[in-house]
Amino acid sequence: MTDCFLTAENPEDAAHAWAVVLPVPFDRCAAKAPGARLAPAAVIAASQQVETHDLEAGCDPTVRGLFTAPPPELDYVTEDAALEPIGGAVEAHVGAGRFALLLGGESAVLAGSARGLARLGGCGVVRLEGVLGCEDVRHGLRAVPRTATRRAAELLPVRSSGWRLAAEGARAFAGAKDLAGPDARRLAARPGATLATADEVVAGLPQDVWLAIDLGVLDPSVLPMPGNLEPGGLAYADLTALLAAVFASRRVLGAELTGLCVPAGDVLPAFVAARLGLRVLALAHRQRYPAGADG
Repeated sequence: MTDCFLTAENPEDAAHAWAVVLPVPFDRCAAKAPGARLAPAAVIAASQQVETHDLEAGCDPTVRGLFTAPPPELDYVTEDAALEPIGGAVEAHVGAGRFALLLGGESAVLAGSARGLARLGGCGVVRLEGVLGCEDVRHGLRAVPRTATRRAAELLPVRSSGWRLAAEGARAFAGAKDLAGPDARRLAARPGATLATADEVVAGLPQDVWLAIDLGVLDPSVLPMPGNLEPGGLAYADLTALLAAVFASRRVLGAELTGLCVPAGDVLPAFVAARLGLRVLALAHRQRYPAGADG
């Protein structure tokens, strides 16, 4: 079986690709649903069943060259050792002008991505997540899913939207820093909630952004997996419409898909993640090559 996302083989090297896919099997502390380290390989395997021509975006993002990089070496002895390989990879690929798509791994991956983006400068983060990740410390650790958005916000502008759960302290921090965007009720026009505009999702962010998607933003009916149990999340169509709106209003330098825990024997979650990865790449391809030709 190929180790390449969406394709049978890689170009000669990353320099011959317009985009690079980086598997990041970061898995340190998701106690409720361990096993995130297995997700990148599962998503890559599922991607071989995905039709690569995206009808809505009108293009095939693989035709100009899509390179799947080997996963970085991760060492959990210290926070720096765990996060710096992620930040370094993001800095290298985005700095070289390639679109980068990270496949996680815990949603704490954002704490690493933000390091590389901050060194490049001039970038903000559009964060989509099911739980507002603005706690300061969780189980004695500073870089975990519940704190990743806060770690990123310490380095660069962040706007978090789509959440349907928020601890009191996380909500207070997000309010004080004005980084809380519309929640899931408003993005999906739930009863009693006013439908949010795309401008609210990117408010206060610079023109260049990184798209950080924690797959727990999706409703359990769409993405049934351990750790994603709270009802009231986004439908798949809600999320893809939101992604299109973000690409229409900002220049997206790269993205990450994290927070996936693949249940044993169930291929649906990995396939949903792979299909979403294709959509992100297709939107990025259309943004970079607006003439629309696949070739």
